[in-house]
Amino acid sequence: MSGTPGPSVLESAALPAGVSPAGTCWDWGDRAPFDVLAAAVHRGRSGEGGTLLVRGRFGSGRSTLLRAIASFAEREGFLTLRSFGHLAEKDVPLGLIDQLVDALDGVDGRSMDGAADGHALYRVLRELTRRSPVLLCLDDVQWADPASLRRLGFLARRIENLPLLVVAAVRDGEPLADPAAVAELAEERLCRGVVTLEPLTRPETMEVVRRHVPGAADEAVAACWRLARGNRLLLREAVALLAARIPLTDRTGAGPELTARLTADLRRLAPLTLATAIAELGDSADREMLVHVTGLPEHDCEDALRALAAAGFLRADRPVFVHPLVQATVAAHTSAAVRAVLHGSAACRLRTRRAQAERIARHLVHVAPGFRPWTAETLLFAARAEIARSGPAAAPLIERTLREKLPDDVGAELMIELGRAFLRREIPGAPSCFDRAAALTADPRLLSEAAAGKAVALFHLGRPDDARAALRPVAGSGPLLSLFTACPVPAGWVPRAGLMHLDVLVRCLGLLGDDRLTEEMCERRAGFARRRGDLCGEAVALLMRGLVTLRAGRLAQARADLAAASALLADAGAAPTAALPRLAFAGQAEAAVRSGDAGAAAAAVEAAGGFDRPTSGWWDALLLAARAEVHLAQGEADRARADLLEFLDWLDDRPGAPGPITSWCARATILACRVGLGDHARRLASQVLGAAEASGGPRRLGLALHAFGVAHGDVDCLQRAIRLLADPRTRLCAAEAHVDLGAELRRRRQYRRARHHLREGLTLGVVCGAKTLIVRACDELLSAGGRLRRMPPHLLTNGEERVAVLAGEGLTNGEIARRLCITRRTVETHLTHTYRKLGITNRSELPRALHSHGIPCG
Repeated sequence: MSGTPGPSVLESAALPAGVSPAGTCWDWGDRAPFDVLAAAVHRGRSGEGGTLLVRGRFGSGRSTLLRAIASFAEREGFLTLRSFGHLAEKDVPLGLIDQLVDALDGVDGRSMDGAADGHALYRVLRELTRRSPVLLCLDDVQWADPASLRRLGFLARRIENLPLLVVAAVRDGEPLADPAAVAELAEERLCRGVVTLEPLTRPETMEVVRRHVPGAADEAVAACWRLARGNRLLLREAVALLAARIPLTDRTGAGPELTARLTADLRRLAPLTLATAIAELGDSADREMLVHVTGLPEHDCEDALRALAAAGFLRADRPVFVHPLVQATVAAHTSAAVRAVLHGSAACRLRTRRAQAERIARHLVHVAPGFRPWTAETLLFAARAEIARSGPAAAPLIERTLREKLPDDVGAELMIELGRAFLRREIPGAPSCFDRAAALTADPRLLSEAAAGKAVALFHLGRPDDARAALRPVAGSGPLLSLFTACPVPAGWVPRAGLMHLDVLVRCLGLLGDDRLTEEMCERRAGFARRRGDLCGEAVALLMRGLVTLRAGRLAQARADLAAASALLADAGAAPTAALPRLAFAGQAEAAVRSGDAGAAAAAVEAAGGFDRPTSGWWDALLLAARAEVHLAQGEADRARADLLEFLDWLDDRPGAPGPITSWCARATILACRVGLGDHARRLASQVLGAAEASGGPRRLGLALHAFGVAHGDVDCLQRAIRLLADPRTRLCAAEAHVDLGAELRRRRQYRRARHHLREGLTLGVVCGAKTLIVRACDELLSAGGRLRRMPPHLLTNGEERVAVLAGEGLTNGEIARRLCITRRTVETHLTHTYRKLGITNRSELPRALHSHGIPCG
């Protein structure tokens, strides 16, 4: 509430002690306007009468406020009389006063004949105040006739010392029948105060909605604010629509009663054609455009726009409706023929202005096919630009473009582009686009691209058999079937752009298997996809980076990347049972188990689901191995054994070790040893090692040797594995190999050698944050007769930590040696050990690495 209340009202705005207006019907936002009027009611009852003016624009709540204060006054013992101005009686002399006279007729048995005279009306009201205080509520005074306004002024000048209160409401922005008389009512010498009703703020709007519709969703509450913009009348309508469970969007129109009221108001202020044009044309409705499409004279159009803005319907700076609910209501009642004429005229005008094709096309979608010779070309250009910018949101424009007379191949190309846009952001909508494209063309190239796109969509939707069937007729896509069989991709295969995420996945899996996939490559791919708004492409890149960082032992980063990939795939509509989400879930489970977070690992497996209906895909086999590791971490060895046996059965049906899942096969071998499946583990280890020796790189061979060494208790194989895995990119794998070698040496009673490898594994495990491995390494180290100089996670000795902190603070080796009273060679030795343990290569990385391990460094 804002305004300029008179001094007497400001001094007494607070209600008397013990008096509360609670329970009145004013519950639409700020209570300050009601409290000002309620305070005036109490002063009026004490004999301090006067006039108050309530101002506000369309829908501000003036009438609701007057009804609320009348109800309150009646409960306080007032005689309440109500009247209102009406546009139809604007020129009827004494129309407003006659309503008061009719209301007074018969009160106390008195006749009101001749009381329309100002003196007589005053005497009657003065006589009534001797029995009870009187409240006059006068609404829509802006439409009162001049004679009635003069009588009100006469009355207002004489009631200051009577228990008589006059509350008059005026709608701002309306032409007044007698501006001078209304201005006199607002003068300080007559008016106790002016209450101006401002629009509700966003927090006030949300509070009102939640009070009237308990339990409303946040999105629905925000929609009420967006539609009404603080207008109380429109907010009441939005709340009613929300309570009736009608979805609130920018196209939601008002009900019949409010629609009639809005139409009458708009028609009174301006030609309805102008309001319709503003509602339909949206941002294109500048003043020159409105003159063109409506055919109104320029000065008439300007006058109408000023009237609509003054009444609060339009923004002051440009002809746009302030409230989307009003715009949607007007647009909803526009006939198709009128809409086509308005938009067709706007499209032609924009073309003469050389506007962008996209702006012209927004209007062409509403006109009939063949509207102008240039329609098809404009729509086609705009459709392609819209696909690149908005993706799936371009579908309506594409549909309209296809209604023009276009060559079939052009329509097929458009649908293929749209299908690819859906693949980037909303996968479920893609198959129908590619089917539509195939139906529009007989060109082998386009048919092949449509089939490839459909295969990609079906692959992401968890329908691998259908995807494989869709790929068969696609020329040159044979290598892509490796995704379904997990066989190596032939060397030199150049993937096709139409296969999108599948060819990216094949390349990444191939590079991952050959140890040639790096974090930098994944980051570049993720950045490129992010700039294009390609959710699936970004998810593939993050998924691959997560697997790379998992091998490198950067478990926190791996978990973050894999979780982000899962979220992006879910946003894009990929099914949880599809390959990519299951690969991400399996990676999350493995990273969580190694981090010692069995609960998060179980949650990842649970989120994947689909174990009751597994497919023949390798992704389901991976998830079985991951679930076995989770069960083992939770101490459920029997369930882990059952999952591993099912995983081994899957492998038995497929000769050779599948390329993309080599690391999981090696991991499954080690798990099988731990749950008592020794024979199965040894057989699988031999198969994995044979495949790795035939075609694997150093990492793959190292993993296979590690698994073989654990299964057969072969120390030589474990030592070879450690040498092959001695790379920062496979730090975690090397840590596990060290611990397994140390455990085997302990069992052979070679305690000194065992302790060396166990300490190496412990150090690397701390660097990786692999809590499960740390616990196991500590137990084995103690069993081998070793001792822990410092309990993990501290991996540096006291001397190494002191030297590292000073080096991180910028001291040279000589300065460190002098401060600690040690030799320079000792400083260099400590720093060499520190670099190795922290996984860094130079002095500049020391502060960050120390901080990440909880060691303060100035």
